[in-house]
Amino acid sequence: MNREKLATVVFWVSLPLLVVCTWLALTLPMKVATGIPGEGVTLGMSVSRVIEQAGPPDRTVQEDGVCLCYFHYDHRELFGHAAAVSYTFNGRQESRRAHVTEVSVSMEFETQAECDRMLETLCAHFRELMEGEPRFEESASQGPVRAWDPPDLLQRRGFSSTVRIVRISQLSDRITLWVRGNE
Repeated sequence: MNREKLATVVFWVSLPLLVVCTWLALTLPMKVATGIPGEGVTLGMSVSRVIEQAGPPDRTVQEDGVCLCYFHYDHRELFGHAAAVSYTFNGRQESRRAHVTEVSVSMEFETQAECDRMLETLCAHFRELMEGEPRFEESASQGPVRAWDPPDLLQRRGFSSTVRIVRISQLSDRITLWVRGNE
């Protein structure tokens, strides 16, 4: 067999392998750390791995006809304060392909001063964590900006990079935080 025929055979044999590897790389979920202190769950983690890592959820929400599943954990802690954590999956609980796409944290406070301190602690943490990531940006807004914002929204802070997106909202007695992969 001459070299041209051998090269042609090698090309046509390797082409399907390249296509399969590319498809797998694009469709398999990427594991990204949430950046939430004390949380071992990563974005892209499967349902079974979340249960293995975080334990059984306090509540599970899954509606018929909707390909989403939520795991709620009511008794977590973030920077020494009680927090509720929720994981959103992109499929139903029984689906083997369902993986974490978003993590939400909610914390309630007795005073506005406690809430302000926690907001600054969270902002400092995510700023330090994400500053070195490619295309890091930080944003801030005061009060309700969009029509669907809650009327008692005091401020919203945002951090984004090519790795993850973080949004922190402060109400008078509550902070909500969500983290999503930037795919």
